[in-house]
Amino acid sequence: MKNIPERKNIVNSHGYTLIEATIIAAVISILFIISVKGLYIAKANTDLYRTACQLEAILKNCQSLAMYTGNYYKIDFYPFLTGIAFMRKMK
Repeated sequence: MKNIPERKNIVNSHGYTLIEATIIAAVISILFIISVKGLYIAKANTDLYRTACQLEAILKNCQSLAMYTGNYYKIDFYPFLTGIAFMRKMK
């Protein structure tokens, strides 16, 4: 029986193939999309919490002013003016 010479490895083992690089790019882009969506949700929750705290402060301020002066007050909200609220004495 003749000795069959071993075949030398033709593929260079010092880099990545095109398929491997494509799969890595796809995984990284999917993780990026998921993280960006999470950031949008976190920002929306933060904005909601901040607005709720501002509303609570406005209501408490109006309540304390009404109790101090003995008058009734009305709060007008204008969301189109960057969320400005005005307190005025009711007649």
